Amino acid sequence: MDNMWKQRLFAITLSVYLVLVLLLQTSGGKTLAADKFVAYDRSVSANLISSKTKTTQDRYKQGLEALEKISGTSGERVVNSFKDIAPDLGRYIIEFSYGDIFSRPGLDLKTRELSAVAALTAMDKVGIQVALNVHINAALNVGATQQEIVEIMMNMLPYAGFPSVQNGINVARVVFQEREKKQS
Repeated sequence: MDNMWKQRLFAITLSVYLVLVLLLQTSGGKTLAADKFVAYDRSVSANLISSKTKTTQDRYKQGLEALEKISGTSGERVVNSFKDIAPDLGRYIIEFSYGDIFSRPGLDLKTRELSAVAALTAMDKVGIQVALNVHINAALNVGATQQEIVEIMMNMLPYAGFPSVQNGINVARVVFQEREKKQS
């Protein structure tokens, strides 16, 4: 693994950590008691086992429900955009990303979306703006504020660099402006 990818992987890992720290700070410093942690660990293990026994149809249904709850119609539009050329890609997004990952217990949807925004900001690849746009909108849909989104991106500065964060902030600006126009 070359150095650039090691830095990106570190940035993504750190972004998830920072989201968890932010949640801890906003919860007044309350932490999970040992018994709650054990219960959480068991529920995660049970979910991992049950996700292996879910049928493809169950995963698709659960994923579609999660996608609609999180993204409304914007996520479905992205998935449908692949129907003409790669319909399996859209199905994989629904089954894996939303049916298996976003439907897991242990994190609320706001935390999941903020971590997606941080990871996509740190990745900063050509074409990532569409996914970042979708996840910024989704984060706002599930209760994140504009300030939280900007702060998550700002936290990526030391790890992903100025160009990545600037690109992410520019995508956020467009999303915020589009949403303000719709509300007017």
